[in-house]
Amino acid sequence: MTAVKQLYEREELEPFLRSILTDVGDTPHGPSEVVDILTHKLIYRGSPVLCGVILKGRSFPTVRPKDVAHQIYRLEKISGLKLAILGYSGTILDAAKEQFCSTASRLGCAYALLDSVELARLFIAYGFLCPRDAQRIAAARCKCGYSPSHRILNVLQDETLRELKEAHRLGQAAGLVVLPPGSGKTRIAAEDAKFSHGEHILYVAHTHEILDVAQSEFEAVFGAAEVKRHIRGGSLRHPAMVNITTIQLLHENVDHIPHNVFDYIVIDEFHHAAASSYRRLLDRLHPKFLLGLTATPFRGDRQDILQICGNNVLVNYELRSGIDTGILAPYHYYGCFDNVDYTRIRHNGSRYDIRDLEKALIVPERDAAIVQKWMDLAEGKPTLAFCCSHRHANRVSTRLQEHGISTAVYLSETSQNERRKLLEQHKEGDVRVLCVVDVLNEGADFPHVECLLFLRPLSRSGFFTSNLGEDCVDMSASHIV
Repeated sequence: MTAVKQLYEREELEPFLRSILTDVGDTPHGPSEVVDILTHKLIYRGSPVLCGVILKGRSFPTVRPKDVAHQIYRLEKISGLKLAILGYSGTILDAAKEQFCSTASRLGCAYALLDSVELARLFIAYGFLCPRDAQRIAAARCKCGYSPSHRILNVLQDETLRELKEAHRLGQAAGLVVLPPGSGKTRIAAEDAKFSHGEHILYVAHTHEILDVAQSEFEAVFGAAEVKRHIRGGSLRHPAMVNITTIQLLHENVDHIPHNVFDYIVIDEFHHAAASSYRRLLDRLHPKFLLGLTATPFRGDRQDILQICGNNVLVNYELRSGIDTGILAPYHYYGCFDNVDYTRIRHNGSRYDIRDLEKALIVPERDAAIVQKWMDLAEGKPTLAFCCSHRHANRVSTRLQEHGISTAVYLSETSQNERRKLLEQHKEGDVRVLCVVDVLNEGADFPHVECLLFLRPLSRSGFFTSNLGEDCVDMSASHIV
């Protein structure tokens, strides 16, 4: 109960409920557009009805009549209201309850009161909070090891799984799923692989951070005993039901893998599948079904990845859809002007010259501006800072530390153990700003992050979308910076 009482109504209670109460169609006013009231169409006693929800969380330890009077009044202004809900995590005075109940009765609509006990049961039942320690559950598993047996599907996951079932019914051999970062593509893969009854499933990605999330998701669906993470080539000759590994390991050992050992293959970040390492893998293996997952299906070199999966795009939604459906948090984007002339920086057609970038970006005035803007717009927020080079990352980290801000540098050469340690420190708040270079660009979800600092130019829009989407996962935040 203590954990629920610490949840703020707008930033935390409302996003949780929005995830549970999927809008079944055409609400006259979208969620939260009636001031201080969450409106949704939902199924009540077998029929779609319009519901109005009033929430009082941590901001109201004691709910008095004056705290809900204006919202109760606005209930009367919602045309067609059939169900009213008052949720509160603290103490509520009888007079406030009576005011709500009498108004709902006068309007002829059903009503319900949800206290901290009911809210806690709801959030545990739907896999938001751990019943053991009340911690938030991310990537299908709590830090204590608990994994909820029942987790709700968001609207994009639900639609995608329906399309996949239809693809299997039609006997299709491949399909591409295009969904925004953080919308739950890995869980889709796990659920569909389970539905397809694959004997040996192979999940492929190019970074260990992506594999960490995949391992957690597949273990939640299949059980830990059925999931094997391969770190040595020899183990690929003895596959488990679910096999998770990097494309790098597969590329080095592909000639030693039997042709038909894997009947269901998942390739995450499928826009990389045009590379020779992936093509060689797919030429060698012959799965019954190939599933591609990506948020950015278009490559900078214009190679066609659609033909790899038979031009069969099952679903295609962009970042905006994830925000509009309440799966991802909205963001505030601030473009801060600097006087760098990028036309003077050499570019080879795919990326800027690192030495030229360092000369242009590592200057005292720009360092000072970065620190000041972060303190003005995002001070205290868990932050990822994307830098152009190792030297740049160390420089930014040092300048922030000089202002008393806890930072760390996270590089491609950072060991796996150190990476896990840094990410845990970042999540716990011991490290406020993590300065990264050419890592965490895509495929890694960080629900705790609330700010992104783009301190370098991006070579293509897909990198921006991927970086931004992975941060918008945090539906406990009112917005991302």
